[in-house]
Amino acid sequence: LGLVLERQGLTDEAARAYRKAIELDPRLASAHYNLGSSLARSGRYAEAESHLRKALKLSPNAQTYTGLGIVLQELGRTDEALANLQAAVEADPKNTIAQQKLAEIQKSSGRANEARN
Repeated sequence: LGLVLERQGLTDEAARAYRKAIELDPRLASAHYNLGSSLARSGRYAEAESHLRKALKLSPNAQTYTGLGIVLQELGRTDEALANLQAAVEADPKNTIAQQKLAEIQKSSGRANEARN
């Protein structure tokens, strides 16, 4: 339901649906991931980080590492962002979003040599 609501532009309603899913099953990694992603798109990075970390703990995967890496970069925590994006690439070497974001952050933070390796 949250995904459908979000696609319709009803972000507050979508967040409520994700929160309800988490209330019903706190171990539902996909609900934590979806809520975290939705919060990040709304610029609520600190809260997004919390839910993405919960999702990662419940079900580690490249998509969640990528999302968390992007959120951490938005929070100005470059080293943590790089570590999560690297974990995303290691988990899924075909993850082009993680690869691009990793290279972008490395370049912008003066770590261009790391981006080439």
